[in-house]
Amino acid sequence: MKNRYELINEEALYAKNQNILKRYIPLDIRRALKKLLIIMKDPKPFFIRKLANIKSLRLQKPKQSISENGVSELYGKNLPHFEKFFSYWLEKSNELINNKKLNDTKYSKTLLSANEILMHEPTLKFALSHELLSIIGEYLGTAPSFHSASLWWGKAGEASAGSPFFHLDSLDSSCIRLYVYLSDVDEGNGPFCVIPKNESLRFIRKTGYIGNALSDKTIFKYLSLSSVRKLTGNAGSVFAVDASRSLHYGSRCIEGDRVVLIFSYSSYHNDESTASFLECLPRLNNLTTLQEMAYDHISIK
Repeated sequence: MKNRYELINEEALYAKNQNILKRYIPLDIRRALKKLLIIMKDPKPFFIRKLANIKSLRLQKPKQSISENGVSELYGKNLPHFEKFFSYWLEKSNELINNKKLNDTKYSKTLLSANEILMHEPTLKFALSHELLSIIGEYLGTAPSFHSASLWWGKAGEASAGSPFFHLDSLDSSCIRLYVYLSDVDEGNGPFCVIPKNESLRFIRKTGYIGNALSDKTIFKYLSLSSVRKLTGNAGSVFAVDASRSLHYGSRCIEGDRVVLIFSYSSYHNDESTASFLECLPRLNNLTTLQEMAYDHISIK
């Protein structure tokens, strides 16, 4: 019997269905061209941020790194402020979920807004720690811009628990999403599942895929089951994923819930406005250059 992820009415978009000028341009090239056009509108920050990132890495290389293939597990206890922020959200997320269950509140995967999450100072200090920004900057090749924070509850048996179909995020030509598990996650709890960057690119080039949800059937017509990495782990596990270049899905929760904090980072130059988010963030003291730059984005005037 086929599962519902094989039987979806696929909404994927393909280049072959576009006009003659776009038909032969693969997704990665489209995104690179779009990025170039955005940079050309305001090129100075591109070079300033690239130089700042290089200087920071020359002064001190981070102790951990993200694989070139866009998927890595990081050791949370070696990241600044991790223990304090993690213990807080372990307790707080359970409290929020229990209140929703007790009050029989309609299910929503989002437990709190980004600004509510980041009002907790140790969490903001973790998300904007120089060490973490340095790890992400080394991968992106530029000083990263902080994009968002989310607290997601994937509920067992809930079809709308997250993003359960293979897809690519459209935030930037390359972006890092950091997943911090607040519950133990095994194969029955809806682990984040990802196809690393190289294999994802192979799929894109073979099919002409340019966006939207994909069925399992389509994916495994071109790629093997072994190409999928299932990011299982105990509460406190931390994973960094290039969600713009690595096909992925999450929250296929069958046997138990999954609770996760997600922090997202992009380059300065992308067309998804973060001005209202960044301008409302509390300012930390004694910031390094990378930390200052994390508060900035092209959408801020």
